[in-house]
Amino acid sequence: MRKEWLLLKPDDEAVNRLVEFMGIDQFLARLLVTRGIDNEVEAMKFLNPDKTVLHDSFLLRDMPLAVRTIIETRERKESIVIFGDYDVDGVTSTALLYLAMKRMGFDVSYYIPLRLEEGYGLSKDAIKDLRDQGHSLLITVDCGVTSFDEITYAKEIGFNVVVTDHHEVKDVLPPADAIINPKRPD
Repeated sequence: MRKEWLLLKPDDEAVNRLVEFMGIDQFLARLLVTRGIDNEVEAMKFLNPDKTVLHDSFLLRDMPLAVRTIIETRERKESIVIFGDYDVDGVTSTALLYLAMKRMGFDVSYYIPLRLEEGYGLSKDAIKDLRDQGHSLLITVDCGVTSFDEITYAKEIGFNVVVTDHHEVKDVLPPADAIINPKRPD
């Protein structure tokens, strides 16, 4: 199946206005205009976000449960491992969560599979190795919402599991302790 790229052509006047008014690079201005951010006010809001415009993350299903699971793991002085995907959003998510949790004093490490050797997503071999290393909580980032067999296995060998993912969900969710995904129908 062949796919074709549809290249959007931003309005050059809007791009030039953003470059002149904001002193930003033309490439960034083109990206903003292509995303529909074509005036100075909206560009300033986008590039300098205010916490008051963010959504409440606790509106996501299972967020309170996930937070409680993570805090209880720290209170028991147990180790957490973040299992990230090897693509850009997986590596970025892994790094952000790892650094934030380290800063907050968690005993945390991370694992990113080797794409050519381990493939995409969770694997039973990696899960077993991580459990053997003494981790008790597995947090997935950018994967896990369709990993029914792997999460079932993780639970069987004693892991608590928190899934954070943004991929499409199936009819049945894996048996994780908490699943945070904005695409959950519930």
